[in-house]
Order: sequence, then structure tokens, then C-alpha cells
Amino acid sequence: MHLTHKSICIKWVISLFTILCAFSGQVWGYSPTDVTNEMLVPSAMMVSGTMTAKDGSPLAGGTVVVKGTQRGTLADDQGRYEIEASEGEVLVFRYLGYRSQEITVGSNATINVTMEEDFGALDEVVVVGYGTRKKSHSTGAISQVGGKEVAAIQANRVDDALAGKLAGVLIQNQDGAPGADPKIQIRAASSISGDSNPLIVVDGYPISGSLATVNPNDIESLEVLKDAASAAIYGSRGANGVILVTTKKGKSGKANISYNAYVSTSSRYVKDVEQLKTAGEWANELETGIANGTFDVSEVDAELFNYRLNAYKNAPDVVAVEDWLFQTGNSMNHDFSIAGGSEDVNYFASLGYLNTQGIVQTQGYERYNARMNVDAKLGARFKTGLNINGFVGDRDMVAHDMRDLLRAYSIHPIYHTEASIAFVQQLDQQAQALGMAGF
Repeated sequence: MHLTHKSICIKWVISLFTILCAFSGQVWGYSPTDVTNEMLVPSAMMVSGTMTAKDGSPLAGGTVVVKGTQRGTLADDQGRYEIEASEGEVLVFRYLGYRSQEITVGSNATINVTMEEDFGALDEVVVVGYGTRKKSHSTGAISQVGGKEVAAIQANRVDDALAGKLAGVLIQNQDGAPGADPKIQIRAASSISGDSNPLIVVDGYPISGSLATVNPNDIESLEVLKDAASAAIYGSRGANGVILVTTKKGKSGKANISYNAYVSTSSRYVKDVEQLKTAGEWANELETGIANGTFDVSEVDAELFNYRLNAYKNAPDVVAVEDWLFQTGNSMNHDFSIAGGSEDVNYFASLGYLNTQGIVQTQGYERYNARMNVDAKLGARFKTGLNINGFVGDRDMVAHDMRDLLRAYSIHPIYHTEASIAFVQQLDQQAQALGMAGF
């Protein structure tokens, strides 16, 4: 076969083009198999189904998104959704307060999802008077504290546990006695005659008492409405701010029994106050001062000086006022609760007991708490609930002003004894012998 110069050149061009194509395919990551893979991608189909809670109620407004894409949809008021997806793609289901779920699309075009509650996401929701709202969507001035934070303080009262935890809320202890009501100031200015206490609402019901009626271990969450918007809900009663308390509720499932107890002690901050010396300590102070020349008693009658020094130095059964008045305080608390329920009825019940002895004689506080919350479903459309709260408190207070008690001189016994009575009679005889008036 005779080949011309022209045909040889054409063969060389074709060979060179083939080599270049193969080389470019390796450089740019392209190969003939890519075309085959693209042709094998499954076609999209319409996936539908429902989003419901464990009790079967529809989750209207739940989101369904194809993972890694911008395709998504919302569930309607019956919890139904419909979205375009391909086999092998992953659908992500989300609803506020529930755990998100990821499900891979298979050959079945119907996917029904039962969402599980995420109790750890409660901090995303705040109580705003008539209902709840996502915290990021709330435009009012609201502060929130979780029930675990309140219970962790192990305080005698709820308001004691809130001190320093709520921005813009001033809580002051005006009395150190156990069980004393602190001053809570949210929006109101300080007033001598006016009432600046906020309105307290427990589970949607305003109460006439204080937060002392609520057991700290029964609280699920606590919100404080600090702006003037609270007046739109509660009227003039909310002018000083509103404290919303939500107590714990039962959840469907096995009964959960909880018991919590703690014991604490307390003592006075300052001991052995310099100005609160006993008669014997003052006598020693005087003798030391005379010995080192601090005090000059040369012009004082010797018999009168010895009489008075003896009255101080040898007085029997003398106790310092601070040693008699103060003691080591203690507090004991017990809390018992049970919670549980079924798909139709949930319940929570608790009992609490607190006994506190103060650091001052005769100071004490004893409290009994009982609570029961029951929620029931009456068919598919109606719900009912029962909230019962019982509270009994007893406070023991000092009968005299503490300032007057601490100003008393510790130069005689708190209660006279036979020895102290005999000593006073002896001083009376010595006073009369010195020409002084008798006792």
C-alpha cells in the first residue's frame, strides 16, 4: 500500500489529538466514566408524610429541609408536608422544643415522623404572660432563671436564691432573721409609704402572698417582666414588675421518684468584739493599765477603788452578751416528689419540710410545703388541669431590739444564781460600810 506524505501527516495529527485528550482528562479530573455516573443519578420524586408528637398531636409549622441544599418546606396545621427529594438524599426534620431527626429517602415516597421532646431546649422559650415565646423573638425586657439554678443555691426561700442572678432586679435582705422577707425592686422607685413589691404569678394565677409560699425545688423556670408592657396584661397590679413562676409538671412514662435533703450550719461573722468585754476582762484591763502607768489612781480613795475593782473582778457567773446571745445556727431541709403519667394524664406531687435555727437565740423558721399538679386530656379537643399548693410557716423572732441587747454591759449574770445573789448581798454590806447608799 502506497502512503503519501499527506496521509502520514493526518495520522500523526489524529494520534497527537488522542494523547492530548487523554492527558487533559487526567489533569482536569474528567473521564468517560463521569458521563456514565451523571446519567445514573436517580430522578427526583415527591416525598410526603406527617410530623407529630408522641401523643399524636400534629406539629404545625415544623420544618423539613433536604440536607446540604436550600430546598425546604413547612408542615401545615395538620402536620402534613410535601417536598421534592431524590432517593439517597437526607431529610432533616426540626421543631422548636423537639430533637431534630435525619432520615434518608428510600424507595418509599411516604415518611411519617414522630418527634421526641428536647427538655434541654427549654431555655429557648420564655413565659410572657398569656403564653410562651421564643427568647430571640421577644422584644420585651425579660430575665429568666432555670429551676435547677434556683434549687442549686439551697436557700430557705426562692427570692434569697435569686439575689445577683437577674439583671435589673434588686433584692435586698433587710433582716437577717431566718424566713424574713427580702425587698424585691424591679421597676418601682424606693418609697417610704408606697408599695414597691412586684406582682407574683404562679402557673398563671396571681397570688397575694410572697415567694415564700413556693418551694424552690418545685420550680421549672422563673421569668421577670421588667418593662411597662407587663401593665398591658396585668393592669395596675403589674406597675412594679411581674415575677412569673412556672412549677414542674408530670411527663408521660414511668413514675419518677425524687428525694433531696441537705444540712447546713452558720455562725456569726465577727467574734470577740472589743467593746463587749465582761466585768472580769475590764478589771484585768484596769490592773494592766495601772501597772504600766496608763492609768493614775493615786488620788482615788483606796478603799473605794478596791471595792469597785472587787465588784468587777470577782463577780460570779458573768457571761459576755455576745456569747449568750449568739449560737451556731443550723438548717435542715427535706424534699420528696413523684412525677409521671400516661398519654392522657400527667401528674406531679411534692412534699417539703424546712427547719432553720438562726445564729441568735430564739430565732427560727419552720416551713411545710405541699403541691400537686395534674393535667388531663379530655378527648382530642379539650384539656383540663388541677393545681393545688399548700404552705404553712412559723417564725420565731427575738423579742427585743438587737441593738439594745448588744449595748448591755456584761458586768452581771444574765440570770442570777445563788452565788451571784450572795455576792450582791456582800457588796451591799461593803457599800454601807463605806458610807454609800445600800442597794
